[in-house]
Amino acid sequence: MAKKTLLTCTLLLGLAPLMTSCVTTQDHKNLQFKVRNQNNRIVEMEQQLSQLKEGGGEYTKTLQRQQAEVATSIDQLKNQLLQIKGQIEEATHRNRALLEENQNSQRELDAKVALLEEQDKKTLELLQTTTSQVSSISLTLEQEAKLKQEKARKKAVLARQRALEIELARQKAKAEYAATHDSSGVKKISPRMKKLRNADKKKSIQPVLTPTPKPEDTATTAKTPAEKLYDKGLSEYRAENYKAAIASFSLFLEQNNSHKLLPNAKYWLGASRLKDGDYSGAVLEFQHIVADYPKHPKAPEALLKQAEAFGHFGDKMVQKKLYKDVLSYYPKSEQAKIAKAKLSKL
Repeated sequence: MAKKTLLTCTLLLGLAPLMTSCVTTQDHKNLQFKVRNQNNRIVEMEQQLSQLKEGGGEYTKTLQRQQAEVATSIDQLKNQLLQIKGQIEEATHRNRALLEENQNSQRELDAKVALLEEQDKKTLELLQTTTSQVSSISLTLEQEAKLKQEKARKKAVLARQRALEIELARQKAKAEYAATHDSSGVKKISPRMKKLRNADKKKSIQPVLTPTPKPEDTATTAKTPAEKLYDKGLSEYRAENYKAAIASFSLFLEQNNSHKLLPNAKYWLGASRLKDGDYSGAVLEFQHIVADYPKHPKAPEALLKQAEAFGHFGDKMVQKKLYKDVLSYYPKSEQAKIAKAKLSKL
């Protein structure tokens, strides 16, 4: 009986380490400590058993006492095993909950990472598109800047060419003026014209009776078609209908190549072209007045308008020259004061 009990205890003690393999480290150490104590007690009991065999009648009592102690120890071990089993189940449940929570967290994290990767991909595509657009815009701006520089260069070259043409025309006009006028500014008369004038003077000595004008002859003379066309162009200019004014003055010049209003019509044609943005055409029209009619009241005004036209080309050098020409050729005119003020600002 004692051997059977000891065998049962030994088996329980042998199974105890296997059952506690899933328990926490501290509980495992405590259980091992208790097992060692029980092993020590078994050894003591075996020693006592051998002593009892030798000692006679006390053997049975000692054995019964030891059996009771072993039974008590076994009950205690069973209770401990039940507690350990409960702890194991609780730990297992807690581990499962933690595992599920970790899996859920991992899935959420993977979803967020995927979303961020998708956003990064879209951002990168947008950045690449924006970079391409910026490069295209930069290239376009560079091309436009080059075109503007080329246009400005061509305008400057054209302006200098026109300035040279203007200077040549002016020199030609001065030479023609010097050939037909004396040093005091009086126009020279050829011998043939002198003879004709002397003949006219002899004829004018005879008194000429002028008839008394009739009432119908004193009526105001109506304007000619040329004057009406000129007035029409002037009205259109003042109404800021510059294209219509250009058409009217151009028609006037085409139909009337020797009219007294010819210089005025050329001046207003140039002014209309200037207002309409045709700066090259305006320069040429004003040059006709400066070259062909240098003594006309519109000549100094034409020089000022020429300078204004060259201002639109950005050629300050030609502007300064034209303002100086106004001061040189027409020093006492009102336009000279304007030219002096303009020149001081350049």
